[in-house]
Formats: sequence, structure tokens, C-alpha cells
Amino acid sequence: MHCSNWVCSEMHHSAFSGVRGVSVSGESKRCASRLCAYGYDDFLRLNHELGLNTIRWLVFWDAIEPEPGQYDQAYLDAVCAKLEQANRAGLQVIIDMHQDVYGASFGFVGAPRWTVDDALCERFRRRRQGWFLHYFDPSVVRAFDCLWTEERLIGALAGAWNTTARWLRRVDVLGYELINEPFWGSKTPAEFERSITPTYELWIDAIREGDPKPWILVPPASAVNLGIGTRLGRPQRDRLAYAPHFYPPSIELGLGYYGDRAMIERHVQQIARDAARLEMPAIITEFGVRRDVSGAGAFLRDAMDAFARHDIGSVYWDLGRGGKRSYGLWDEQGKPALQAQALVAAAPTTAR
Repeated sequence: MHCSNWVCSEMHHSAFSGVRGVSVSGESKRCASRLCAYGYDDFLRLNHELGLNTIRWLVFWDAIEPEPGQYDQAYLDAVCAKLEQANRAGLQVIIDMHQDVYGASFGFVGAPRWTVDDALCERFRRRRQGWFLHYFDPSVVRAFDCLWTEERLIGALAGAWNTTARWLRRVDVLGYELINEPFWGSKTPAEFERSITPTYELWIDAIREGDPKPWILVPPASAVNLGIGTRLGRPQRDRLAYAPHFYPPSIELGLGYYGDRAMIERHVQQIARDAARLEMPAIITEFGVRRDVSGAGAFLRDAMDAFARHDIGSVYWDLGRGGKRSYGLWDEQGKPALQAQALVAAAPTTAR
């Protein structure tokens, strides 16, 4: 059962409005262990220096289940240890089942190699530029079609989710994000969204069997990142939150930000309308900007002002160190970069 009237939805409208967080971390993608090096002192710094109250921790199916039905207990124990450190530092946790360009079969992260036929891997061609364009490679398109439609793969990811949720029950988990930026395969984004509800419900049930209390964060097709509306249906389950990402095209393309608050407002209003239709609170589980984009700091401040006006929580991408082309909160010396400085204004509150 779920709350099917506006009064019940309104009770939860602000459930995530106080969430101010950061993803931890893109550096995990480049580690063989799929674990970043950050620990208690780093988490304490996020809370005390930047006023953040949440981390979105990336987990990877290929690390959880490297072979069919074989779950890596050492990896899950290590994740638990990291998240317990975050809890001790005053941070609550969102778990993100992360993927980029499907997964290991195509040289990225996410689904295990065993989920894809060898022939698809052999036909895949790596591009020199434009990593997102890999999604449109015919082999990647076919892999996503299989993930969304084949009972074998849908059930396998359900099993990985169930195992992960059972392992993390001792951690203060705010919510589980079903999958990072789902790609629509050979369908249109709208067709994908209209068809995915039964699969989402299966994954929700698998998580809830392992850990019944946290929220489930429901992602739209990744095309919604750009500001279009979603055609998702609402899974017939409770304690759900709508979890889009926020990457306006002009910012992602590096064209700069010159104070166009109306553009930000239109994008955020669309997210708010979609959340209201779905009768869910909203949380933007990724937004960010490279440091070399003109007006980056102003963009972040104006975006967060808009999120606050619409009672929408937010999670920045991402924690990390880097130079001028980095999204990371810290510069190369580990000092707060302009992105971190823009986040400081957000006061931490609880989302419970």
C-alpha cells in the first residue's frame, strides 16, 4: 500500500529537504577494490567544515557479485566499516548502485562481466572523447535491453541488492538508490520509464526483505538530467523518493553560467512537478560543475537556493581532489575548492 492522496504526500513533502550531501566517491571507479581511501577524518571534515549531513556511497554490482551467485563478503564488510565511520562522524548514508556505460564488459563500472555475451564485448569500440556517447554503442544498447527485460538479469540484480541490504542493516542508511542514471536502451526514455515499474518493484522488494526501514530512491531515465520531465509510474510501495540528477546542458558542456536563474528555476520546477505527480518527496542525488566552468560558484549557489525554495534535498558530485577540470570539493592540496565554498552556506539538518 502507498499514500494515494495529496494529504499523505504533503506529510512527506519535506522528508528530504534538509539533506545536504556529497557522493563518495568517483575515485572508487578507478580502484580495483572499488573502495575509495576516505575515512573517519574525511567524513568529520565534511560535517564540521562544510556543514554536510549525508554521503551517497557508491557500490558496484561487479564488486558485490563478481561471479554468478557468489557475493564478496570482504567487499561488503569493508563497505560497512566505511559507513560506520561516516555514521560516527555524524553523517547519514544513501547507498547508490552505481553504473557508468553498463559496466565492466565495456571498460566502465557497474554490472559484472558475466552479465554480457562475449560477442557484444567483441563488437564494442572505445571512443577517444565523449564518454557518454558510449551509451549509444549498439553493444551497450543491447546490454541494457537485456538488463531491463531478461528475468535472469533482473533477478540477479535483485539478489545482489538483497545481499547488500542485509549486510548494511547495522548502518544508519537513509535510503537505497535503485540504480545510477538508468539508460533506456533501444526504447525512447519515455517508453523505458513507462515499462520499468515492475522491475523497480522487484528490486524494492528485494531491498526491503534485507533492510525494511530505509527509503527507496527511484531514479528516472538519465535523459531527465537535462531538464525534461519524467514519464515514470509510481511503484505500488511506500517510503519512496523521486531521485533525479541535475545537469543543465549549458553547464555540462562547459559553456558557462551567467546568472540565468530562470533556467535553473524552470529545471527545478519540473522536478517538483514530477515529484508531486508521483506523490513522492524529491532529492537530487547528483548535481555538480567542473571548476573551470565560468560562473561555477554562482551556478552552485543559485541552484541550491532553488532546491531550498522547493524543499528538495541535494547531493553534490563529488568528494575528491583535483585541478581546474575537477568536480571535486577539494583542490590538489586538499583545501576547500570553490565548489566546497559554495556548499558551506547549506546548514545541516536531519531528514528523519
